[in-house]
Amino acid sequence: MAIKYTLTSCDEEVGKTYGYPNTRVQVEFSADHLDDVINGITQFLVGTGFVLKGKLELVEDEEDEEDDRQLPLQGFDLSESK
Repeated sequence: MAIKYTLTSCDEEVGKTYGYPNTRVQVEFSADHLDDVINGITQFLVGTGFVLKGKLELVEDEEDEEDDRQLPLQGFDLSESK
């Protein structure tokens, strides 16, 4: 089951910053896996003018590995065995 994502960026200063009239960037994508979501977010950031000198990725925080404040997500299997 793919989930549709829509990310939108609107120039609130209406061209005062860079001289472009009412700049708006919208990226829509569907994703089944977290890697697809990260790729879509990367496309959105590049489309809005950010220069990425690497790649977005999830990393495990070793200090908070067993944080009691984090609740398990019902219905989601985030194991790396897939």
